[in-house]
Amino acid sequence: MTQAQAPIAHVFIHDVEVGSMPLVDYEEILASVRKDWRIRISGAVESMQWLAGGATRFARDYVRGVVTVMALSITYAALAPDGADVVAWWQHAAPQEIVGALQAVSLGALMLLLAVRVVTGRLWSYPVESAYNREVHLRVRRLLEVPSDGPMRITWAEKIPVKSRGISFRNVMDLAKKLERSSRG
Repeated sequence: MTQAQAPIAHVFIHDVEVGSMPLVDYEEILASVRKDWRIRISGAVESMQWLAGGATRFARDYVRGVVTVMALSITYAALAPDGADVVAWWQHAAPQEIVGALQAVSLGALMLLLAVRVVTGRLWSYPVESAYNREVHLRVRRLLEVPSDGPMRITWAEKIPVKSRGISFRNVMDLAKKLERSSRG
């Protein structure tokens, strides 16, 4: 396969093509980034940060859910006709009953949190760009001398599509004659 027939990698930033390069060069960039031990360590550290950040956000939202459920319970006790009975129950309840009530509140908060996460589509989806992708994009930008930042997409086709020769004036005239004959007869 000659250089002219070699597959081409097309580089898009913000869905605008900013350049192209031979697919062989792109694969060399990928291989060199995969071999770099600093990128692997950076990726491991970022993964740990992602897990810790996700767990922290989940715990923060869980505490918010507990506070919300407790506030709803207190509001119910204040506004319901039998609110005095609820307060009296808390005063005279056995410790096992209070623990059971707190477990119910905790479970309610967890269910509320999971329901909100499922409805909003954020069950555990905290965005993070991998160090590997960031380094590949940086090297491609350097190679193509692209000054802009933004989301990058790289596409390629293994087979070069066959391009048509286009439509000539003769083709248009022949088509016009065929249409004229078909409209007459």
